[in-house]
Amino acid sequence: MTAYALLASAAFMFLIRYVGFFAGGVTLLFSLISWVEGRKSLSKHLFTAFVLNVAIVCSYVFHNHYIAGFNTDAQRLTTDMETPIEVLWMALKGLTVELFLIRNYYLSGIPDALTVATAVLQLIVTIYIIKVMRMQSKKVIYEMKKNLLSHIAVVVAVAYLLVLVFLRSISQFDPLNYRLLSPFTFLMLFAVVNYIVALPDSITGAKRTKYIIAIFFALSLFLNLPKKFLLSQLL
Repeated sequence: MTAYALLASAAFMFLIRYVGFFAGGVTLLFSLISWVEGRKSLSKHLFTAFVLNVAIVCSYVFHNHYIAGFNTDAQRLTTDMETPIEVLWMALKGLTVELFLIRNYYLSGIPDALTVATAVLQLIVTIYIIKVMRMQSKKVIYEMKKNLLSHIAVVVAVAYLLVLVFLRSISQFDPLNYRLLSPFTFLMLFAVVNYIVALPDSITGAKRTKYIIAIFFALSLFLNLPKKFLLSQLL
């Protein structure tokens, strides 16, 4: 039942937005995990659901092409269609913008002082965390390997990004900016933070690192909240 509930969800996501096809990859991921864990019956059902999801997507595309002559529901703009290299470059620029966690900088013009300051702070925090993690790297790696939730988040995020770039290479829709890249950013950020937060406090510097991460995101929240609006509502 679980496998076919995932099939229905994946098919629904695809019919809502084409990029939802990546949800089928999640079903395949769960199938592989179940096989490794010895739950072969569940793994077979999940793999069957994945194959059926691919069949639904292919049937949809072939049906559209047969009826309308287009792979999707309508003619896409192709006059100024970017090459795959240009789409990849667009994705790389979008991901670079996503790296600015506290204050966005869209790679246009000279950034203001606050943007530079927060970017430097983010760099310092990142370097510090890496140095702390390297102090007991074997223990850190051992604990991270057991973090299945973060593993799944990383795989789903990468699958989403690859499918998104592929679809944008063959069909012209919205630019690859924060709106489309935010699911990837959110999942990767969740995975990285969860890798660290899940570490036992017995690891040297782990507890201090968790506090630093909490302060960092609290600062980000404070700087990005609409303070004037909130004050006007409270006063």
